[in-house]
Amino acid sequence: MTQVAANGRRHRGTGRVDCLLPEATWHAFAFQFDLTERELEVARGLFAGVTEPELADDLGISRHTTHTYVSRIYRKAQVRNRAELLLQVFIQHLGRGSERNGREPRRS
Repeated sequence: MTQVAANGRRHRGTGRVDCLLPEATWHAFAFQFDLTERELEVARGLFAGVTEPELADDLGISRHTTHTYVSRIYRKAQVRNRAELLLQVFIQHLGRGSERNGREPRRS
């Protein structure tokens, strides 16, 4: 989550929600959906609950550019909104966990 530092600037600290997932999950997610490094940064911000205007400020890009990145991420991941994106990330994470344990991923 975005925190306000003493100097008034927003800072996403180590308590971010996306830190709960291992780095390998994020790299696998980026690889699966062919995300660029910048798109991955934006996806992680979305996962952490940061708004598009806050992401724009944090990344030093315009709000329009941020919206463009979000649209590309949604298109590449074949989702329509943030909730579906979060679900895709968790599916990726749970699938990787099952593979590491030598079990088949659970299917609904």
